[in-house]
Amino acid sequence: MSLEIEWEAREAWNKNNCFPKVDDNFIAELATYGPFIEVGAGTGYMAKRLHDKGAVIQATDLYPPTSGQNPYRWKHEHYPVKRMNAAKAVRNYPSRTVLMSWPSYGKKWALMALHAMAPGQRLVYIGEGRHGCTANDGFFTYLSTNFSETHEILLDNFYGIHDECHIYTKNTSV
Repeated sequence: MSLEIEWEAREAWNKNNCFPKVDDNFIAELATYGPFIEVGAGTGYMAKRLHDKGAVIQATDLYPPTSGQNPYRWKHEHYPVKRMNAAKAVRNYPSRTVLMSWPSYGKKWALMALHAMAPGQRLVYIGEGRHGCTANDGFFTYLSTNFSETHEILLDNFYGIHDECHIYTKNTSV
């Protein structure tokens, strides 16, 4: 596949679904980590896929498509997305696994969600690593010093994208 065709495929996927490239095997493995509170859920695509696999999930986003303020101009939802900031969502569901997929680059909301997590609470992070296109340096610094990685689920990637899925637990000594 040429680079141009691959890029067009990625753009279409992102516009209609979500940022990471996920398949049925990935979703099936991910579903075993529920129940979930998803923060920054966007259109709710991941929530829909997980729900369809039997996972319990509440999708949240500060600007869901129905708010009319979504910065990506998404207009449809794949699954109901409750309007709520990430830190509040995490505090409201302390016993659920926090699902965070492609947190906004350079924004603080993902870091605030990590701070709000309870000791022992699990995090599923999907995105690029430090210096990639997701989260910010503060997020990765806090993650590396206050969380322990327990597992990784392999992801397929579009050309030039370096998505990873890591499962962490917040340390109890935070």
